[in-house]
Amino acid sequence: HTRLQGDWSSDVCSSDLFKDCTIIKEDITNIDSFKMIPNYDIIIHAAGYGQPGKFMYNKIKTITINTLSTIKLLEKLNKNGKFLFVSTSELYSGIDSELVTENQIGTTNTDHPRSCYIEGKRCGESICHSYISENFDIKIARLSLAYGPGTKKNDHRVDRKSTRLNSSHLVISYAVFCLKK
Repeated sequence: HTRLQGDWSSDVCSSDLFKDCTIIKEDITNIDSFKMIPNYDIIIHAAGYGQPGKFMYNKIKTITINTLSTIKLLEKLNKNGKFLFVSTSELYSGIDSELVTENQIGTTNTDHPRSCYIEGKRCGESICHSYISENFDIKIARLSLAYGPGTKKNDHRVDRKSTRLNSSHLVISYAVFCLKK
C-alpha cells in the first residue's frame, strides 16, 4: 500500500516503482485519519511543504506534520519495520561556514518567521532519535531542495536556466509513502 498526499499522486503512481500500490489521500495533521491507517513494514515520512510561502501560511500544521504526525506514523510501523524521516538542510541555518557536518546545528530563534518549519523538522529528528534509543530502525535524510510536478513556475528557489521540471520528476517533499511488503 502507498499513502500519498498532494495533487500529483497519479503522476507518481503511474510509474512502475509503485505499480503494486494503493493510493489513499489523507491530511495527516488530522489525527483522526490515523484510525483508518493500517500498520506498515516501511514508512517514508516526507510530508510537508518545502516552500516558505506554504509552510508559513499555516504554521501550526507545519509543526504538526513534523512532530505529532511523526509520532503517529511511528506508531503505525510494524515490529522490525523501517522508517525514513525526510528532514531539511534548513537545520544548518545560521552557521557561518560554507562547509558543515551533520553534527552541527544552526542558530534559528524560535520567533524567526521560518521557525515553524526548521524547529518542526529539528523536533521531528529528536522524536526519531528517541525511538532509535528504543531500538527502532530509523534513518534521517536532510534534503537540501526537492523539485517536481508540485513546483510552481514562480518558485524562486528554482534556477530555471539549469533546471527542467516536468511531471516525470518526483517531489518527495509533498508525500508520505507507506510501503507494505
